Amino acid sequence: MPKYYKSKFYDSPIEVLNDNWDVSVTIKDCFGRKSIYSWYNLEDKNSQSHYINKCLLGGFLQQDIKNILVIWVWWGAFVKYLEDHVPGVTITGIEIDEAMIEIAQKELNIKSKDMIVWDISDVIDQLSDRGAYYDLILFDVYWWTWEIPKSVTNNDLFLKLKSLLENDWIFSINYSNFYPLWESFIDISVSKYYKTIHKSLQDVFWGNFLAFLSGESEWGNVAGIYNLKKKHTLNEIKSIYYKKVQSNEIILDSRIIEWIYLDNLWNFLA
Repeated sequence: MPKYYKSKFYDSPIEVLNDNWDVSVTIKDCFGRKSIYSWYNLEDKNSQSHYINKCLLGGFLQQDIKNILVIWVWWGAFVKYLEDHVPGVTITGIEIDEAMIEIAQKELNIKSKDMIVWDISDVIDQLSDRGAYYDLILFDVYWWTWEIPKSVTNNDLFLKLKSLLENDWIFSINYSNFYPLWESFIDISVSKYYKTIHKSLQDVFWGNFLAFLSGESEWGNVAGIYNLKKKHTLNEIKSIYYKKVQSNEIILDSRIIEWIYLDNLWNFLA
C-alpha cells in the first residue's frame, strides 16, 4: 500500500510506494500530470545511475571524493546512492521541502544526519561560518516548470559555493530537461537561460569544463562539470570511470560516457 506525505509545495500529497524493495515517488506536477518522479531499489542499491554517475565523474577526475554537498536533496535517492556506493563519504544536504527529508529518512533510511531544510543562500552562509569545506558540490535545483530558479543562479551565490570547495575541487550542475543533440526538441528560452548560467559559472570557476549527456534516448539531462584542473581525452575519462567502478563498487553504466562535450556543446544554445 502506498504512503502519503503532505508538502506545502504541491496541491496533492506525495505518494511513496515500496514494491519488493523498489521505492518510487509519485507527484502531481504543476502541469497536472501524475508521474513517477524517481525510484530507488533498496536491494540492488540502484537508481538512475547514468545521471548520478555523470555528476560524480567530475569528482572522480580529480581524486577520491570524501565530502559532498548536495543541493537539493529531493526525496533522498541521490544521497542514498552515495551512501551505498562511495565508501567513507560524508554528506551535507540542503532541501527546501521538509516532506522530502522525511521521506528520505523514513523510506530510504538515509544515514547522513546533516540534512538542512532552509533557503539555499542562508544555509551556505551558515556552512561558511562553521568552516565547512567540500570536495564536490552537486547542484540539482529546479522547479516543476523544469527550470532552475533564477534566484539561485547569480554570481554572488556561485562565489559563495566556490568558497566552500576544498582546494579548488568540483562543482557539478544538473541542466534538467535539456536537448543538445536534437535541435527540433530544443526549448530556445530554456537554452538561452542555461547559456547565461553557464557563462556565470565559467566566470566564477576558472578551471576546465566538461558536459555529459545523461544517456536517455528521448530527452536529456546534462551534467555540467566545472573547475576541472585539466582537460581529459575520452579514453582518459573512460579509464578513470572504469577504475572507480571497480574500486568504489559504483554501478557500471556505459551510457554515462556515450556523449562527452567540451565548450562546443554550447553552440546548441545560440
